[in-house]
Amino acid sequence: MNRLLGIILVVCMLFTACSSQPQEKYPPQKMDFGGGNYSWHYFDDKGQRIKYESYEKDVLKEIHYIEFDEEGHKIKDTTTDPDGNELSRTETTWENGKTTYEVRYKNGLMSLEDFYDKNENNYLSKSYDKGVLYSWTESFYDENNRATISVGYRADGTISWMNEYGEDENGNFVTQTSEFNENEELLKVVRKTSIPNGFREEILFEK
Repeated sequence: MNRLLGIILVVCMLFTACSSQPQEKYPPQKMDFGGGNYSWHYFDDKGQRIKYESYEKDVLKEIHYIEFDEEGHKIKDTTTDPDGNELSRTETTWENGKTTYEVRYKNGLMSLEDFYDKNENNYLSKSYDKGVLYSWTESFYDENNRATISVGYRADGTISWMNEYGEDENGNFVTQTSEFNENEELLKVVRKTSIPNGFREEILFEK
């Protein structure tokens, strides 16, 4: 009888010890794509994914690290190789719950900058080639967040092209594209009108 009581006591102690072990609220998850290709995903105590690892044929290829601000907005997304060398990075700035600025790096060099002005419905995007400004685009939107005009610039600030967006008298979506040379002289104007299964193109001007 005493032996039985001793066994029961040991079992109870083991059960108590096991149940007192802290349990992860959001344990790591594996996504298996077959053929040794899969990824492991890791989360913080809010359920936000803060890291994931990509494997190909059971070999670790990339590691992704994600950071959030106190409101839960993603502010940094970094990709490295297995040795920790940075491959790419995206940093995002938020104000009042809206993105205002985003910058991307590739192999340590800036590749893209995006500026958002929600008050003016204006969007500016700068593209870089190996860290050097290559071109940039400015876009404007109406009160319904529909694009009205986009302007493409060369690195020196001269206009390369301009798109104007609207509708014709039948309600069809229309894009009018103007192309310019390095001296900002108009070379060509093309109007595209959406139609079922495609669009109709008209050349309005060509130098």
